[in-house]
Amino acid sequence: MTPAVSICIPTYCQTDFLKDTLDSVVAQNFQDYELIISDDSPNDSVEKLLESYDFSSKLVYVRNSPALGSPANWNQAARLAKGQLIKLLHHDDGFSSPTSLMEFVDLIGEDPKVGIAFSGVNTQSAQDHSLRHQYANPKDLARLTIDPMSLMLKNCIGPPSATIIRRQSFKPYRENLKWLVDVFQYGEILADTNFVATQKPLIYSTSDAGHQITHFFKNHPRLLLAEYFYFFDFFKKDHQKRASRYLNYLAELALKNDIQSASDIRQLGFEGPIPSGLDGVLGLSHNKKRLMLLVLRLKRKLHEFVS
Repeated sequence: MTPAVSICIPTYCQTDFLKDTLDSVVAQNFQDYELIISDDSPNDSVEKLLESYDFSSKLVYVRNSPALGSPANWNQAARLAKGQLIKLLHHDDGFSSPTSLMEFVDLIGEDPKVGIAFSGVNTQSAQDHSLRHQYANPKDLARLTIDPMSLMLKNCIGPPSATIIRRQSFKPYRENLKWLVDVFQYGEILADTNFVATQKPLIYSTSDAGHQITHFFKNHPRLLLAEYFYFFDFFKKDHQKRASRYLNYLAELALKNDIQSASDIRQLGFEGPIPSGLDGVLGLSHNKKRLMLLVLRLKRKLHEFVS
């Protein structure tokens, strides 16, 4: 029998985090689900942890050899899903209460025009244990409704764990991306379907953990640029009227990261067309660069204020 929900957990070691995630699944009062574990671990630590749980016929476990890496491992878990709804849950995130899964199912409802639903998130730092309630405010939602490309400037949806996606609306994660992989998928989904959202934090999420990709990009900020160029190039065709806003943001990032020429952009790994609108910001002197950066930041802030 087809389950209502496929809870998909891509794993890689970190069983201390995963135990909390699995405990949150066990606590759910909504039971019409299957649990898919796609395991990239180089050892049997995840498999041994699973032996301490009794998910019986709900559990589908696969060990990937060789490891797929993220986001390919996320896609592997989703490919194995048979449920009507796909609920990705990272192994360092979890449901915030026993009713969370039921609330996700109720939130997305049965309207086939709604392909994705998302909730607020209680985000806890692994470093200082501080807690933040993050959610999309009414202004975020209004902007997202008319302009999904706004995700380039602000991911108001949150991490994949904050979403539940109708099976027929699911889009595979782009495996050439690492930083914008989630918002790129959201943008593709929202090009074809509608969304619903709640501010209520139906999940908790871990931030600032040493194993997370955030740490890599903090030390290599220029590598983010290639992904922003890719995002802009893919989505601009459907958002020509607003493209200048996002081109300005690309220019701002280029200045901030001291990109001097088109060859600098190529060295970052972006192979698509370089927007001609960047010509005016590449190769500027230090003083002109500082002034242009200030102008672009003011434009962005002004647009945020009036939109």
